[in-house]
Amino acid sequence: MSRVAGFNAPEMKKFSIKEDMNDVNNSETEQNNIQEAFKINPKYSHFALLKSNNKIVTGWDYSTIDPAELREFKRDYFFNDLANNEIDPKNVAIYSKKKLVSMGIDPYDVNNWTNER
Repeated sequence: MSRVAGFNAPEMKKFSIKEDMNDVNNSETEQNNIQEAFKINPKYSHFALLKSNNKIVTGWDYSTIDPAELREFKRDYFFNDLANNEIDPKNVAIYSKKKLVSMGIDPYDVNNWTNER
């Protein structure tokens, strides 16, 4: 703290373009590390989308299961798994990869995912 005109004022930090660029590069590196750590299974065929923000919370690989069976036994295939992962099934909608893409949502883009429950 420095004393200015009778008031205590915080020290002003001087910034340089080089330091600012280092901050940008560090944040880009951090984002790349997050994306690298957050691998989305490319085999996922179905996804749970939070109704509140249209972000994906989880996915499943049910590509070998007949869609009629998935609809008939959705509690077994989807809702029990959601509840086991502390996700309220009432807060999500289940979509196929094809449906999400038609909605303009790339399910394999990490920016379309969230950790919210």
